[in-house]
Amino acid sequence: IISPMDNMKLVFYGATSTVTGSKTLLEINNKKVLVDSGMYQGDKDSTKKNQVLPNFNINEIDAIFLTHAHYDHCGYLPVLIKNGFKGKIYCTEGTRKIVELILRDSASIQAYEFKEGKSQSILYDLDDVDATLSHLRSVSLNKWYDKDFRFIYEEAGHILGAANITFDNGTKKICFSGDVGRKDDLIHNPPQKSIEADYLVLESTYGDRLHKKEDSIEILKKHNIPMNKLFKKNSIS
Repeated sequence: IISPMDNMKLVFYGATSTVTGSKTLLEINNKKVLVDSGMYQGDKDSTKKNQVLPNFNINEIDAIFLTHAHYDHCGYLPVLIKNGFKGKIYCTEGTRKIVELILRDSASIQAYEFKEGKSQSILYDLDDVDATLSHLRSVSLNKWYDKDFRFIYEEAGHILGAANITFDNGTKKICFSGDVGRKDDLIHNPPQKSIEADYLVLESTYGDRLHKKEDSIEILKKHNIPMNKLFKKNSIS
């Protein structure tokens, strides 16, 4: 959907007409990369989509880039590994650690539900998770990396390790926001102001509303949450 003159092409294979299942295929400088690889979640009609492989050649994907470790952004990774993906999966160190927890938990839940007759199939098991983890490569924030194109990860807030990713093909820049955190989060750093880009790809689930201006500490106090149980604001990289 981007002009061929920019030597980029963008196709959405998830999180369209629904919230979950984020998968975006970017063709840049004659390379094919996938931004996020999430599971569909929700009702049965949504989760059935997980049983059907996306309509692209998995073997042709050169690399995968994760914005963050929520299940609807990373939970489908082992399926791609099982079906031929052999490249690297880039993410921040925080994302890498959470992805391991998420995927192991997912495989265990699938095994349990299959055993109990609550599901008819298993998408992947713990061995598939181990194979997937071997593809993960940690990158630092605020540093340009040069491959067949340049890319940089920048703080997005949201959860530990979350980042937006900007790709630069030498002519144009395209930024993928992933999910963006709040400016006044009690735990995480606020999202960075991203570098200038020609194209911005972001999710719009809550794009039609504003956060309520409430004091989170006061709300917790009203619910009799002991102050020593609250997280103190700190810096998370």
